[in-house]
Amino acid sequence: MRQYLREAAFCMAAGLAFQPAANGATYVNMTRVVISEKAGEAVPQLNNAGRQPILFQLWIDKGDASVAPETLDVPFVVDHPVFRLDAGKSKGVRIIVDPAQSRLPHDRESLFWLNVLEVPARSAANENNRVQWAFHSRMKLIYRPRILENGLGEALERLKFQVQCAASEATLRVVNPSAYHHTLLNVRLQGEAGDLVSADVPHDVLRPDEAISLALPEWKQAPPPGARCNLRTSTTLAR
Repeated sequence: MRQYLREAAFCMAAGLAFQPAANGATYVNMTRVVISEKAGEAVPQLNNAGRQPILFQLWIDKGDASVAPETLDVPFVVDHPVFRLDAGKSKGVRIIVDPAQSRLPHDRESLFWLNVLEVPARSAANENNRVQWAFHSRMKLIYRPRILENGLGEALERLKFQVQCAASEATLRVVNPSAYHHTLLNVRLQGEAGDLVSADVPHDVLRPDEAISLALPEWKQAPPPGARCNLRTSTTLAR
């Protein structure tokens, strides 16, 4: 198997764009939540842009969405995890690091998931003829130790890329030697004349010290001299 190392070019996507919820009536003002060790908490805002009240329940899991909230053991506390939000209103929800349970690494980020369950209010007029839907959405919650507060830009530059060509397939190996999590949005090889081929990106999170291989389904040969790997990723600075 032949292996080729190529230069990387980076494009960061905004990490604080508004994230619509499943039903289109509510949204959260973050695409992910980052809690720095220095701050010890984060306060995402939930907004009800609909016409009916909504009942919310929030909880945090370690990556398995099927685990019941009452059985989870995580080092965070959600202040007021169940509440009603009237139409046109917004509410900040405090997520606090629990010092009594905090056993988080101090040399790398830790990844959890924030769950938002929303149940719209029932209409009294159509209560007997209406299907009631609950919407469950999840977003990343990242704990960032104090020593990592200022190294995000350097971490992006440390990502490594390696094209591996076999007889019938080619893959792009992406190595993250840093202590940060990166969300891969788009990865493609690019030559002097423009785009060459895009990689399949089934993994949306590249974890610290993780290496993944992305398929290059349209690629059957070694990249030409001067080819570059163009990576579009999304990361968030802690406030």
